[in-house]
Amino acid sequence: MHAYSWSRPARTAGTERARTVEEVFGLTPERYAEVPVLDRVPLPGTGITYVTGYSGTGKSVLLRLFLADHPEAHVPGEVTDDRPLIDLFDLPLPDTLQLLGQVGLGEAFTYLTPYHRLSDGQRARARLALAYASGHRLLVIDEFLSTVDRVSAAVVAYGFQKFCRRNGVSAVVATAHGDLGDQLGPDHTVVLDYNGAKTVTTGPGIATAPFRDTTVIRPGEPADYESMERFHYMGGLDVPVEAFDMEVHVAEVNGVVAAAKVLSPPYPRSWERHSVFRDVNEALTVSRRTVVHPVFRSVGLAGRLCDPALAARPAVFIRSALGRFQPFPLSAGYTEVEVDTAQNTELARRADELAAGGLKGLGAAERALLRERAVQMLTAEYHQYRDIAGLPALEPPADRSVRTWFARCVEVMDEERLATVVKPFPMAGFVSRSSAGVDETVARAASASASESVHVAGQPGVTL
Repeated sequence: MHAYSWSRPARTAGTERARTVEEVFGLTPERYAEVPVLDRVPLPGTGITYVTGYSGTGKSVLLRLFLADHPEAHVPGEVTDDRPLIDLFDLPLPDTLQLLGQVGLGEAFTYLTPYHRLSDGQRARARLALAYASGHRLLVIDEFLSTVDRVSAAVVAYGFQKFCRRNGVSAVVATAHGDLGDQLGPDHTVVLDYNGAKTVTTGPGIATAPFRDTTVIRPGEPADYESMERFHYMGGLDVPVEAFDMEVHVAEVNGVVAAAKVLSPPYPRSWERHSVFRDVNEALTVSRRTVVHPVFRSVGLAGRLCDPALAARPAVFIRSALGRFQPFPLSAGYTEVEVDTAQNTELARRADELAAGGLKGLGAAERALLRERAVQMLTAEYHQYRDIAGLPALEPPADRSVRTWFARCVEVMDEERLATVVKPFPMAGFVSRSSAGVDETVARAASASASESVHVAGQPGVTL
């Protein structure tokens, strides 16, 4: 580890005014030829080093001296490319999405936003991702998060150190703000004062998630999700709130809703008059939406809201397109499963071909094929729900009745809704099961008739 010293010249070759100042204050060349700024300041090239102190104490000079000694170090710079962020990476798309997720930019709208339209905090995250993608493993950053509000700075600093440590990146960061020590968890801290004074400490290299002690997980209302739905790639809920027993949970940071999760049983409340749907609804919770405000991404709020203990039923099922690249439920103890859409079938292939060509102006035969595919997908989904909930398989008469029920529902779908149901939409699935709760539910289901038929004659169409 090299130690750096540097002094600033205090006088220049004399002008008449400069000589007058020297005489008035009695400044002699011997004493004031130079003013010490850095005095044997050690700066390691590994781990995370946090340099802070008043403006004018030599932080920027220290970084320049360090860079002269470490040609392999990289200074992340601004980006002038106007393409969407996702196009700035020379990596396969799945790797790029995974990388952006690690730095807290895992959101569909952000992927498509040019760098210059990002916020200051998002730009800092993007520069980290770009530096890593370019192969740099030693970063030097002056004015680290200096222009960012302190809430965002705490969040970005925590995500920064987490990414660096996970991926073997070392960093030297400098800023006049001394409030990031807990979130960075630096391995080395250098606090500079005037005239060469300094404090150098070695820390445990353990960071503290910001707002950990001031975050409250509490029950919420659908309005809490609605206030944040613009930040979710799918927008509003895809089922009518009044038809389901909705549960909403929010993460509140310092009195502000920072994240929301919406849960419900799989099927509408009115369907529970039939035991085949009632059994599933009593045993299984599905996650409808999870959304985190962009400022608070990467501090673990999504994982906390995925806690299975928050759900009212013993089994929980999460489906997420984003989860294919950022499997956030795994941190909450979930197991990844394949989402069953009966995709590997001839009917699926034919429906996909129709969907690829556009669903407007289809003939009666094509619409019938799409309705048949929708029934196939809804039935496969139902069977997966039973399996996740630990419920026994249906006897053939009840299984046929379930298919008939779905066929009736599909008959009353308009073309737009039908297109949504059959559109291929790859998602990752995640399951959590409480064995005690599942066993109890299975026992109740077994006591009911396993061959109950679902009577659909005369029933009004129900929006799924």
